[in-house]
Amino acid sequence: MYEFTSRIRYSEVKPDGKLSVLGLANRMQDCSVFHSIEVGRGPEIWLKESVGWVIVAWQIHIFREPEIGERITTRTQAYQFRGFEANRHFILFDEKGETVAMANSNWAYFDMAAGRPIRIPQAEMDAYGLDEPLDMEDESRKISIPDGEAESMLPYEVHAVSLDTNGHVNNARYIEMAVACLTPDFPIRKIRVQYIRQAKLGDVLVPKVWHDEKGYVIWLECDGRPYAVTEFQ
Repeated sequence: MYEFTSRIRYSEVKPDGKLSVLGLANRMQDCSVFHSIEVGRGPEIWLKESVGWVIVAWQIHIFREPEIGERITTRTQAYQFRGFEANRHFILFDEKGETVAMANSNWAYFDMAAGRPIRIPQAEMDAYGLDEPLDMEDESRKISIPDGEAESMLPYEVHAVSLDTNGHVNNARYIEMAVACLTPDFPIRKIRVQYIRQAKLGDVLVPKVWHDEKGYVIWLECDGRPYAVTEFQ
């Protein structure tokens, strides 16, 4: 388990002064990276050994949106290793100990040079250890596409600012692209993301949007192939 506490920054909030979905995703991502650094398996090791963790799916539940200046603790814990996959939970809580968000995440351990998942080394599993999973529903990582025609939105060309240390579009950027397709007043309470392919510099991602009484499904594709699917409820 690893956790850090910090205030909600001005750079993380929406126009209403509350934590944005991008800010939330970045906090959880940062927490997992800090955990890796803490156990001696951080970015320096990823680059040296040409390995790394690639996120496969998110399931995020938002109970309330903390406001600028609030002190929020972000905690993460690995709870399962299996073959080349790992599962990690997150929880964010305020100074009163009240939960503001929870998340389940699925990851794959990759040989970055070969571009394929590989079995997680025992040393990697020993470094993180295992904790008891949080009490939250584990939904399917596969997101179903609704019936009916999708609306095509303006495409996004991938620029260097969207890339992470693996040279691919950072996972939170896909969420940011999908959020831009929502109506501004849509109250996000649950997010599921399924990552299918890794977008790189110069790729052009086209959002396809389905909207019904349940919420939104946004399909990001390039050359007709899906790269990420996001569901908002």
